[in-house]
Amino acid sequence: MSFRSAHRAPLRVSTLPRVNSHISEPYQYAPAVSLSNSSWRFVAVQPKVIGPGMASGRKFWHKGSMKISVCIKQVPDTETKIKLKADASGIETAGIKWVMNPYDEYAVEEAVKSRETGKATSVTVYSVGPKARVVETLRTALAMGADEAVVIDAGDDIDSSMTAKALAAAIKADGEIGMIMTGKLAIDDNLASVSQMLAENLGIPHATVISKLEQGESLIAEREVEGGTKEIVQLTRPALIAANKGLNMPRYPSLPGIMKAKKKVIKELTLDGLGVSAADQRTKHLNFQLPPDKPPVKMIDGDAATQSKSLATLLRQEAKVL
Repeated sequence: MSFRSAHRAPLRVSTLPRVNSHISEPYQYAPAVSLSNSSWRFVAVQPKVIGPGMASGRKFWHKGSMKISVCIKQVPDTETKIKLKADASGIETAGIKWVMNPYDEYAVEEAVKSRETGKATSVTVYSVGPKARVVETLRTALAMGADEAVVIDAGDDIDSSMTAKALAAAIKADGEIGMIMTGKLAIDDNLASVSQMLAENLGIPHATVISKLEQGESLIAEREVEGGTKEIVQLTRPALIAANKGLNMPRYPSLPGIMKAKKKVIKELTLDGLGVSAADQRTKHLNFQLPPDKPPVKMIDGDAATQSKSLATLLRQEAKVL
């Protein structure tokens, strides 16, 4: 068996060995292709081995009904001037302009496009955070074309573990799903961890930093890895996809969409109702600090020879990079 690229020689393909698991129905493993001396790799991702009592991701997938769940986060606008609390325990939220995390916009757009092209039946967006504030970002997603929205009321101080557990419980409660979409990371904390934790809680495969996606019985995702290499991943449904810039071009909410979004009812949930408590918190951030101010620019006078000599001296004695 061979895997051909339009511009490359035929490659040998090996089939992954089957492993024992508690997934009841037969599972066909996809081939894995090893591309040596190439900028492309092809790998297959299967559902993890599920132990007794744990939820197998397979039960959430129903071929005839394809729902997409999109998890979004509200973050400070990049133009916002950030101020720290007096005790350095976090940032002052008063006066901040809040927006949808930019990477989550790609996830919403891809989900809405999937429904518009018949690859999905509905799109539901979820967000965790202070209810009074987060609903505005959910309405933005509704205005972009999402069908339903769910807010999970929580404080600003919960960590990724609590967020992922709450999202997993809310998504499970809504029934069968075919795909979950998120952004690759949130620009406020840059942790890039909720997506992976959410997939782990649901027991489904995931792929992050996705810049191209093909949907069918399985998902074919193209992701960027270190050194400019691109990796092609095949995932069985249900699966989680974390979107990267380049996946699509997010649309602007239309005026009719904004008006409809204002009238839609947003489902409200609580952490307690989802079985999430303070005991699920694994990390706590302390002693926030702003980055140091940039030093003023130093201008060097004189002719080219003098400037070169002065620059070398400054780089050696002050910057200490030589």
